[in-house]
Amino acid sequence: MKKKTVILIPSLNPNEILLDYVKELISTSKSVDVIVVNDGSKESLKYIFDKLEKLDRCVVLTHAINLGKGRALKNGFNYFINNYSFDEVNGIITADSDGQHSVKDVLKIAEELNAAKEETLVLGTRDFNLEHVPFKSRKGNKITTFVFKLLYGKKINDTQTGLRGLTYNFVKDCIALDGERFEYEINMLIESVKKKIKITEPTIETIYFDNNSETH
Repeated sequence: MKKKTVILIPSLNPNEILLDYVKELISTSKSVDVIVVNDGSKESLKYIFDKLEKLDRCVVLTHAINLGKGRALKNGFNYFINNYSFDEVNGIITADSDGQHSVKDVLKIAEELNAAKEETLVLGTRDFNLEHVPFKSRKGNKITTFVFKLLYGKKINDTQTGLRGLTYNFVKDCIALDGERFEYEINMLIESVKKKIKITEPTIETIYFDNNSETH
């Protein structure tokens, strides 16, 4: 039987794209639940999270202040482990709140999790050689890919991807990792290599808005 997949979306100061995105995720697949973490967004944007809370199969967790993406992910992981059993879910998928990850690609990651026979980290991997990829994104990823392989002996083609699928038990491992902000995602990769977690890298659509001006 096909298991349920939980989508975790950390969000800071979103626009209404997030609302439309979550609605599309839920309407496209009955096997999807969504956790949104409001990581200390502006009070003027509270209405977006209020609308999300009213959706079926969507839960909103709220930070009173901005605590960082790493903390948002860990709190989402903690909620996931406390509220879903191993038998009912295939794992959890992290996705960004700005629409850079298409619903089709999120569901592709879900299928990979459903087929996993062992503890697995699925990395949605972008093609950085495409012409429309901003220079700083292309260069930044090539540098981190090189340094990561140099230090840990594993080539990961998209170290910066926010679209990741984690099987249930690996989520437990990741809750305890150090990192409160963007460094947490690199720590997740390091942990997967150290524990010899299987890593798969399915190709996803490469989407950027405004030349990726918000990238960190």
